[in-house]
Amino acid sequence: MKRSGGRAGGALAAVLAIGGGLGLAQCERPADPTPSTEPPPSLTLPAGLGRAGLLTVLSQASAAHAAGQAADDGAAVAGRAVEIRLPFGCTGPAAQAREGLAQWRRTTDGTGLVLSLTPADWTRSPLVLAPGTAPGWERAEGFWIARPWLTSDGCPRAPAAAPLPAMPAAADTDPEQTQTPVVTLPAPEPSPMTAGLVMFEGAGASRLGRRPGEPWRLTLRGTAERPVAAPADGYRLVLAGRIGRFPDGRTIRCTSTGPNVRPVCLAAVELDRVAFEDAQGGRLGEWRLT
Repeated sequence: MKRSGGRAGGALAAVLAIGGGLGLAQCERPADPTPSTEPPPSLTLPAGLGRAGLLTVLSQASAAHAAGQAADDGAAVAGRAVEIRLPFGCTGPAAQAREGLAQWRRTTDGTGLVLSLTPADWTRSPLVLAPGTAPGWERAEGFWIARPWLTSDGCPRAPAAAPLPAMPAAADTDPEQTQTPVVTLPAPEPSPMTAGLVMFEGAGASRLGRRPGEPWRLTLRGTAERPVAAPADGYRLVLAGRIGRFPDGRTIRCTSTGPNVRPVCLAAVELDRVAFEDAQGGRLGEWRLT
């Protein structure tokens, strides 16, 4: 009986091994390299786009670009009003200036704060300019959307720390059992920017006294007796206007350096207002561009 059971067990093991091998072969079969031609699903969006709506449009364009699909050029949202709030200074003053991102710092005497935004110069950047072509604009100014995985207008909250798995005491450890390893997360690094807005300026564009590339800057003044307090929940940059078009007629342009790299997607905009607000929505300063 033992010998017969051994043969049955061996036969069963052989069948399982063959079945497992076939399953593994199927799992390792290379994917069809032919890109999908299915159009992306249509979106239902409000007439006016805020942060969440704009990021939804950019996210769909990014997914279509990464999948090799015929991406929507954004014609459905062209001309729509857009008002997006971008939180900044959530963890304190900026360590260094970065173009395309708003920031704040202390004044030289330490009593006030300076809020500023210097647009990125993308006039000849491959983000907006196809290789081998000349720009059809005088200047392209860019604005990054930091933390595009957040659809809310406020500063992010630090997530609660996940508890580490409990390790058994030395006296209770079974040497024949494999212990659960403790996973150590890598040190956090800033995520690359993957979503943004771009504003094109032609030779005859009206700037109302603002020179191309000039930052928007606001100083909140204090005194030695009453210095301006650092914000508890950062500030908000407000960019308002309408969804525009790239010179080739598209509204959204995505680029990537490889199939395993998240695409960078930009939406063309025609801005008519830039403003700084506090965390409660109080207006601190405003510039009209038209």
